[in-house]
Amino acid sequence: MFHEPILAGESLSDLVQIAGLVRFSYPCDGGFQRKHASRAAQLAYLYAPARMEERFRYFEALCLHSLKVQTDKGFSVGLLIGDDMPARYKARLEVLLAGLPQAALIALPYLPYAEAMQQAYARLFTSRAPLQLSFRLDDDDALAVDFIAEVRARLPQVYGMSGGLDAAGLSFLQGLTLINGEIVPSIDARPLGLGLCVMAPAGRQVSALRYEHQKLHQNMPVMMDPHPLMNLRAFHGSNDSPVALPAGRRPAMSGPEIRAVLQRRFALDMDKVLAL
Repeated sequence: MFHEPILAGESLSDLVQIAGLVRFSYPCDGGFQRKHASRAAQLAYLYAPARMEERFRYFEALCLHSLKVQTDKGFSVGLLIGDDMPARYKARLEVLLAGLPQAALIALPYLPYAEAMQQAYARLFTSRAPLQLSFRLDDDDALAVDFIAEVRARLPQVYGMSGGLDAAGLSFLQGLTLINGEIVPSIDARPLGLGLCVMAPAGRQVSALRYEHQKLHQNMPVMMDPHPLMNLRAFHGSNDSPVALPAGRRPAMSGPEIRAVLQRRFALDMDKVLAL
């Protein structure tokens, strides 16, 4: 466990490994709001051809794109899949991830949700850094191009909440939501799962997927930042969560402003996003 304070002149950034996890239709016991009568029923739902095509479409256009265009390349990311994923889908993912050197495909057997998340992050945190910052991202959402850079800039503030002795969180609350054929600006009222970060001493096994994101602040101190527009969330047919905007504020933003923000913050074309 990390107990020593940061020494004068020593870079906090050098003491933190940043790693993210994306679940791509990983079948497990728990972790889903949709319930299925059996494991076979869950597999049939997750790997249904029409659903998988939709997941791939959003993954490539939003999630993978946003990871590729990060201005700060100092992170690793794992794409978690089931070891029973049909070979054609696994091969397709391997081709897509070949363009992102920071990415690794992680295949795990059917496990309880919490155990699977712990094992997946353990495969990502491979350095000897005394502090580990995990982040989470759904396969159909996107992060702003400077997400990693902004996380790194806030390391001293996150570290300061626990002195590196315990877990502390970071959530960027402002973003855009693709819902019902329109793009809606929003600032969430509680910690947002998209891009949620947790920094903890190495070996503590506390990650961004350990707790329900909306209750993270009940389990550790959390810095919630409403200022940078940092995320793009997508609602569509195969969402596990309800298709509804969560509680929060809706900043006024015109169509041209949204178009400009999508290009500047996400390197995305508004027409292509709406066509998804």
